[in-house]
Amino acid sequence: MIKNHVDTLFWSTFGGENVFITSNVPQTHRVALPEGISTETIPLYFEGTLMDMDDKYLYIGDGKKISNSVKEEFILEIQIKDKEAEENEYTKYLKSVEPNDETELN
Repeated sequence: MIKNHVDTLFWSTFGGENVFITSNVPQTHRVALPEGISTETIPLYFEGTLMDMDDKYLYIGDGKKISNSVKEEFILEIQIKDKEAEENEYTKYLKSVEPNDETELN
């Protein structure tokens, strides 16, 4: 009998969660600085809700619509993002900033 992905430990852990996927595909960024060009190589990453999977791909999106597929062989790590901690961090920052009535931007 073939095991359905819904019955796996992987799916019960990550399925439907907001995830951060780090791949083994490098991406290089070059930035022009006054001292010269700076080059940085970091892994390509994906972020979103893990919505489905099959034998080769993980499908992520916004929880309603799939927007990306990631081939399983390119995945280095998957982390569940703590949405509550992220919101608290931004909320704390926004509360610490005083609005300035002299500008249009607050």
